[in-house]
Amino acid sequence: MIIKRFKNGNFNVKHEADYDYNDNLIEQLCNSAELDFCTTSEWWSLGNYGMAMDLFNYKTGLTYIVTESDIERFKHGRSIKLVGINKEV
Repeated sequence: MIIKRFKNGNFNVKHEADYDYNDNLIEQLCNSAELDFCTTSEWWSLGNYGMAMDLFNYKTGLTYIVTESDIERFKHGRSIKLVGINKEV
């Protein structure tokens, strides 16, 4: 996975040429030791838009929302921007 980090905690991710289409974006983010993500929720509804899942990054302390459309764009070789939000409990 090609990763570009920004100073504000956001990421751009894109799969490499030897991408295994059986792995999805969430699995790759959670299995990457470099990124250090974990899931913090089950799939939840975005209304008519689709479904989403929250991921927490231990290195930035921010939560990122990954949607079904992000996963589809990732599968088709497009770059995905993950924007971190501070979700205080």
